[in-house]
Amino acid sequence: KLQEISNKVYAADGILLGSPVYYAGIAGTMKSFLDRLFYPSHGRMRLKVGASIAIPRRSGGVTTFDQLNNYFLISEMMIAPSYYWNVIHGNKPGEISEDAEGICVLKNLANNMAWMLNIKQYGQSAYPSPEPIERTWTNFVR
Repeated sequence: KLQEISNKVYAADGILLGSPVYYAGIAGTMKSFLDRLFYPSHGRMRLKVGASIAIPRRSGGVTTFDQLNNYFLISEMMIAPSYYWNVIHGNKPGEISEDAEGICVLKNLANNMAWMLNIKQYGQSAYPSPEPIERTWTNFVR
């Protein structure tokens, strides 16, 4: 099942991640899934467009948002922006619809992500993706 999902993600142009916030971080099952998805990706996520959303009851959203974005950055993905952190608040099903500011942030995020995906699609012929630089691995233990 994970292989099927991984293949769909690797074929996608962009990825939108969302996680509830438990103990000021990514939900455990989500973290496990992301570790298993991103670690073996071997460059297949490079230069895709990504965006993340954190959904806390009250706090811990910015920490979770940062943790989700680290998967994108380490994988050389482009992160779609909004004008505030992509955090929307709610505790029970439907409560996020009452967070008017959060809804605006996510609408702006959706517009920006769609724009980035379009720019990438239409710009590929004129500006192909740069070749990756070969990675050097070092240890701090000698």
